[in-house]
Amino acid sequence: MNISDEVRFLEEAFDVLNDKYFESALRKIAITIQSIPRVHGHFTPWDSWDDSGQKNKEINIGAESL
Repeated sequence: MNISDEVRFLEEAFDVLNDKYFESALRKIAITIQSIPRVHGHFTPWDSWDDSGQKNKEINIGAESL
């Protein structure tokens, strides 16, 4: 499994949880995986990504934490 497969899996998991628990009310988010020493990940509570004109919040997961 490579990083793009892992990101795709996490995006699909987000969609399932969003549908089941929030009736798909949550907006899409950007899920990223990066290698940052001594960091497990972060969440940006502001719109930090621009994906085709849509601003998105970000969940970042540290590669070493996976």
